[in-house]
Amino acid sequence: MSKEELLKYKFELEVAYDRLGRGLDIADVKDAISLGIVGYEKMLNLLFNPKPYNFEDLKVGMWILDRKPQYEEYTFIKIIKILSESDCEYLYHDKDKKIFFDNMECIAREFEENRFFPIQMANIKE
Repeated sequence: MSKEELLKYKFELEVAYDRLGRGLDIADVKDAISLGIVGYEKMLNLLFNPKPYNFEDLKVGMWILDRKPQYEEYTFIKIIKILSESDCEYLYHDKDKKIFFDNMECIAREFEENRFFPIQMANIKE
């Protein structure tokens, strides 16, 4: 759904809510429409203001945007393996490391805060 379509949807919900407030006094319908507007705002925020992933959010098979602003480099990668604490302890002698493998170079990538985003982040201009 485009931004224009979402804005139109929000407007239609607000008009419907306003009409209910003046005419009908049905609390359930008002609550449902209010929840629809809140849901719309959450959806718009997710689409146009995506937050970086936490390590716990990452799953095998997930496509993510690897964003390295210091190099002005952006790469789409698919996670093919996430190492467990015991794997990190064995391989890196550090169980607190957060490591995953990608499909592009099949190399181990260490998780960094504010670096890995949902793929729609690539469409947002800063």
